Amino acid sequence: VAAAMMGVLLGTYLWFGASYRHTPQQPLAAAASYKTITNTTAQAMDVVLEDSSSVMLFPASALRYEAAFPGGKRNIYLDGEAIFKVKQDAARPFTVLSNGIATTVLGTMFKVLAADDGGNTKVYLYQGKVVVRSADTMQVKLQKDYYMAPGDVFSYNHSNGIAALMNGSRKANSKTIAK
Repeated sequence: VAAAMMGVLLGTYLWFGASYRHTPQQPLAAAASYKTITNTTAQAMDVVLEDSSSVMLFPASALRYEAAFPGGKRNIYLDGEAIFKVKQDAARPFTVLSNGIATTVLGTMFKVLAADDGGNTKVYLYQGKVVVRSADTMQVKLQKDYYMAPGDVFSYNHSNGIAALMNGSRKANSKTIAK
C-alpha cells in the first residue's frame, strides 16, 4: 500500500510538474511609470507636460502623472496649488485629481487649490469650461456635478461637506491669475 501511494504521488508530481515546466511563462505587466514634479522653491515654477499643456506649480506643491498619458486619459494628481493651461484634445480628457475632487476639462485655463487655510478645495476658472465632481465617492460626496464658466469659483469645505459655485462675469487677467 505504501509503495502504491508513493507511486501515485510521484506520478502526480511528474505529471503536473512536467506540465508546468512546458507552460510558457506570461510576461509580467510593466508597472505604470509615474512622473512626479515637486516645487521645493519659494517661486512659482513653470512646467510643460508631454501633451504641451503648461502648469504653473506654486511653492510646496507637487504633480504626479503617468508619463505619456496612456489609455486616452490625461490624469494629473495635485498636492498643493497650480494653474493649468490645457492643450485642447477632445479624444483625451484632462483631469486634475486633488483632495477627493476631480476637475475635468478639454481645453482651458484654470487654477486648483488643494486646500486653503480653511480646509477648502477651490477651483478658479479663467478660460473655457470645466466640470467638477467627486473623484472618490467614498471620500467626497458632492450632490451633483458642477459645470463652470469663466470667472466662476468652486469651493468645497471638507469639514462640513458644503459645496458652492460662485458665478463670476469677469474675464481673467494676469493679475487675477497670479493671485
